[in-house]
Amino acid sequence: MLKRLRLKDFRSFSHYDVSFEPKVNWIIGPNAVGKTNLLEAIHLVSTGRSFRTPYLRELIRHGAESFTIEATFEKEGFEHLITIHYNDKKRLCRINNTEYGHFSPLLGHLPSTLLSPKAIELITGSPLERRRYLNIQIAQVDPLYVHHLMRYTRALKQRNALLKAQSVTSIEPFEHEMARSADILMKKRDQAIALINTEARAALGSLSTKGETIALNYKPSLPLDGDLTKTLATMRHRELKARISLYGPHRDDFEIHLNDKVAKSFGSEGQKRTVAAALKFAEWGVMEKKMGGALFCCDDFGVQLDKQRTEALASALSAFDQALVTAPYETGLVGHEIKLA
Repeated sequence: MLKRLRLKDFRSFSHYDVSFEPKVNWIIGPNAVGKTNLLEAIHLVSTGRSFRTPYLRELIRHGAESFTIEATFEKEGFEHLITIHYNDKKRLCRINNTEYGHFSPLLGHLPSTLLSPKAIELITGSPLERRRYLNIQIAQVDPLYVHHLMRYTRALKQRNALLKAQSVTSIEPFEHEMARSADILMKKRDQAIALINTEARAALGSLSTKGETIALNYKPSLPLDGDLTKTLATMRHRELKARISLYGPHRDDFEIHLNDKVAKSFGSEGQKRTVAAALKFAEWGVMEKKMGGALFCCDDFGVQLDKQRTEALASALSAFDQALVTAPYETGLVGHEIKLA
């Protein structure tokens, strides 16, 4: 459970100190008062990334030189403290009494899921959005996945540089490295999709009263079985013409089916948003089972959902051990209220 969050020079906050309670915490206030900024800070402490920008310097309050976030949370009966600091030149991460010069050690300490209006891009957006969804979910529960994702990305960068230069004399060691990590990444993604499928079906049942069904189909760009080093070598002549690696986990995708049809093409706006919510609930469900608990964050409660679906979402939120939910108005629903003006 997240107990306290302290911000210094983060986004619109010069100094802000807020405490949270178990179950649903409603963060209430009009637009542009910083509700989403709070969730962004929590997401940053949880994953080491912002969900709004890849540039950390954009998170520094205008006129300031750095930002600091402190998060106090309880896990397995013990209280922990995470502090992160960034000053446009270096990153500092402190977990209890251990200090790091980067943010990757944050993964897994305070696992969380975020449902925001942008979640619909899981259905309507590019494969990049769906890969990011998988990467964030798996990375928070599996350090080995993070290790191989970093190794694969480094080797891919080197291979792409050689393909661009039309030089293959030293390309095989990078293909071997890519193949080894790609095999592990794809198998873990395949396993994750199977778990998400189970959780998403249950989640959709709680979010929709219309008996709708959901299914995810993993679409790797390389075969799950076989000699990947040989496969990459076989593909090389085609990729030399393109001057870039066309196959591998960096090109993976998964297809989302609603009622046995492709959700992207056949789902209504309300259905797509409900499916996106179900995927986020599923993400939380997998982490909860693997980690023993996770935060659930929801930005802009009920945005663009009809009354029936909004009521279903509100009912589903009550099942979480702790949920942090922003809304522009008082909902009248049970929970702890935090008002921003």
